[in-house]
Amino acid sequence: MDQNVIGRMVDLLDPFKAFHYHHPDQNGSASLKSVLPVLTGQTYKGMNIEEGNEASRMFVITFIKGQTTNNKDVVRKDLEDYCRLDTQAMVDVVGKLREIVSS
Repeated sequence: MDQNVIGRMVDLLDPFKAFHYHHPDQNGSASLKSVLPVLTGQTYKGMNIEEGNEASRMFVITFIKGQTTNNKDVVRKDLEDYCRLDTQAMVDVVGKLREIVSS
């Protein structure tokens, strides 16, 4: 990877764990699952896979070990939905932080 790109990367956790931005509804947490609803109103609640450990576990038991009783296509869709929101959440959080900084 280009060093110029690497030099511009920032862990999205950093501004929250350093309390550069904090909202009481985060309950002291800097995790994306706590920050996202506060900044955007979006949530992982109600999804078939709601958190990263569960996503990892479902991937391993379904596609690595082949031990799941679930339909692989359903698990794949659930994983894609989770990963899609995870990625979009980071984009949306950065957008909200930019709005806050520029106001």
